[in-house]
Amino acid sequence: MFISREAIRFSSSQTTTFNQQDHNICNNMDQAFDIIAALRKQEQSYAVSDWALLEELEQTYSSGRRAPIVDAYAREKLASWCFQVIDYCEMNRETVSIAFSYLDRYLCTSAGKKARTVKSRFRLACMTCFYTAIKVHERTAMNPAVFMKLSEGSYSQNDFEQMEREIIDALRWKMHPPTPMSFVRCTLDLLPPGYFMKDQLDLLLELAHIQTEAAVTKHEFVTVKASTLAYCAIMNALENLNLNDDFLDRCDEIMSSALAVNDDKSRISDVQDALYDAVTSGPNSNSFALAVTGSPPTSPKSNAPKPSVQVDSPRSVCS
Repeated sequence: MFISREAIRFSSSQTTTFNQQDHNICNNMDQAFDIIAALRKQEQSYAVSDWALLEELEQTYSSGRRAPIVDAYAREKLASWCFQVIDYCEMNRETVSIAFSYLDRYLCTSAGKKARTVKSRFRLACMTCFYTAIKVHERTAMNPAVFMKLSEGSYSQNDFEQMEREIIDALRWKMHPPTPMSFVRCTLDLLPPGYFMKDQLDLLLELAHIQTEAAVTKHEFVTVKASTLAYCAIMNALENLNLNDDFLDRCDEIMSSALAVNDDKSRISDVQDALYDAVTSGPNSNSFALAVTGSPPTSPKSNAPKPSVQVDSPRSVCS
């Protein structure tokens, strides 16, 4: 059964997140603190476990035959494919982050168990999460027939519609996860006023965006909260501005308090290092390096590579 975008939006309208593209969405620091507090409360209901580890444990304690689990590489390739489609359609790349929140949470449910080990089912789930995220969060929805064509006939329109219903039910209609960038935008408004010039704030936003996008593709960040990713991304960006230690500590103190990351600093440090490694050694390394060395900041959309006319099939990138 086809589910309209209005039905999905209405079902969770009370949890709409702040997904504006600029960083100055708050009128003052008090408002920024209030919004971050609301986002942190909201993200508690969007927590996710490591579905691959969950499947491994279930198979370990099961008497049945073990099945190979879909690996992190397959997930990474499909995430890259989603970014390719988003760029081709000139949509918001943050929608991919939302789609993978759907996917990772779905895979943790009993309904998503089969998709953890059957790649064709995994691809269908990923494509459907992507289709649904576009329907809910973009101005223009895409017809399921488009995804049927992108799948090169692997799935029918009915397959997508049935999978969408299964995913939405499994997620209990929680379709508005706070993204790392929604935290980043508000957190930048907490930084001491008057210290940063606009081009520096734009640079911080761009560096954070590159890092949070890289986190979407990496399975190792599946269980990391969006607020934690935002903190780590901003701290990495700040450290690349060569600020003095006292001022950097002041920024750290403000953000740690707002994002509540004081409890486990050693783990936060590990996440921060892993996030930095992801953008200095992976496909995003060129974008990150150019931004750090003083290239003029660009918007996330203009920073994206120009897509080719031909969009690959998801089957060709995850076989």
